[in-house]
Amino acid sequence: MPNPYTRASAKLPLRETRAEFFFGCLTRSVDRIQSTCPEALIGIDIGVEEVPDPVNGMWSGLESQGAVPLALAVDPQAGRSARVIVYRRPIERRAVSRDELQHLVHHTLVEQLSVLTSRSVTDIDPRFDDEF
Repeated sequence: MPNPYTRASAKLPLRETRAEFFFGCLTRSVDRIQSTCPEALIGIDIGVEEVPDPVNGMWSGLESQGAVPLALAVDPQAGRSARVIVYRRPIERRAVSRDELQHLVHHTLVEQLSVLTSRSVTDIDPRFDDEF
């Protein structure tokens, strides 16, 4: 709607897209882990995919139970670092608010790092149990 005095279009405040907000949540989570247990991130690549790949995914068997994974921890292989793949859409579907999304992203990432590094979740984030 144009401004009645200047006839210029009114500028609306920009809101982050869902994907941008999700990446922000993941970045804040990595920063938090970096400050509490930087060793848990050494040699681990963290990535995001929209949804798990049921054909090439490493989670076969879960789909028959109606379960959809939120993330995947992949052990290192020859020439490849260990990886954590976080699935954006399944996590977004489980969260009822942006605040809960931030907590769920962090919770998921800490759990996957715990699996890869054999550290307890409270070693990676001492406040882990307090927030979820």
